Amino acid sequence: MRPAIGAALLVAVVVMLGPETVLTGVRSLDAPTLLIGAALAAWSTAFASWRWVTIARACGLSLNFRDALVSYYRSQLLNSTLPGGVLGDVDRAAWQARHQRDIPRGAGAVAVERTVGQTVLLLGAAVVMVLWGSGAGFSPAVLTGLAVACVAFAGLTVVVGWRTQVLARGRTSIGFFVRIVTASALAIMGYVGTFLLAAHAVGVTAPATELLPLAVLVIAGSAIPVNFAGWGPREGVAAWAFATAGLGAELGLSVSVAYGLISLVAVLPGLIPIALGRRPVEHPMDTKEIPMA
Repeated sequence: MRPAIGAALLVAVVVMLGPETVLTGVRSLDAPTLLIGAALAAWSTAFASWRWVTIARACGLSLNFRDALVSYYRSQLLNSTLPGGVLGDVDRAAWQARHQRDIPRGAGAVAVERTVGQTVLLLGAAVVMVLWGSGAGFSPAVLTGLAVACVAFAGLTVVVGWRTQVLARGRTSIGFFVRIVTASALAIMGYVGTFLLAAHAVGVTAPATELLPLAVLVIAGSAIPVNFAGWGPREGVAAWAFATAGLGAELGLSVSVAYGLISLVAVLPGLIPIALGRRPVEHPMDTKEIPMA
């Protein structure tokens, strides 16, 4: 039902604002824009993979950066093309659980990794909204909603982390939390850069301080678990956010479409392991439990 709801939301927004807004987003893209988008996606994917490696090792699992990067690209492609927007993460969790012969910790490490990313995104959104949200025309109710969401996701991170023994085994440190938060923040910078790239391609001339609150809201909208391969809620949030900022809902939809297409093209390297029928492999030297400071 959730992918169907996401598809219905997308259709509703397009019908309300007109198909021409979608075509505007498509026509705005050219080769240089897509190449820059691919570079930004590589940046974000590298830091997200580093975050996954750090958390997996804290769980007592073995995972090297190269394998994590290959699997992360594959998962992003699956998330961007299959209903639900989370099947790529399920794919990563299943692979790690199978190769580590530990389903709870293998799947839990991926769950923690994704939850940490979303938590840092929401915390960053709250900071951005406090600093620049009023300039974009957002009400205090939005700030309150973001704060509640941040607390909820932070609590979920702790609960899941404890259950997967990330915290319970005493294998974490201040340095561990600094690494995963830093990796998350750097990955989000790539997503924000992609949004600003899409806005520039469509022709938005608003200053970056006004676009930043819109960017974090639209990116957060991509993660709402009622979507069709990431589409649906993101376009609704973009239309609402741009309308609130006085830029027009139609422009918001065009930027969201451009952002979605840039992101889709950027994860096409995930086709390589799929086409070759190869998955990341477990290396003999990586089978020992890796101690953490």
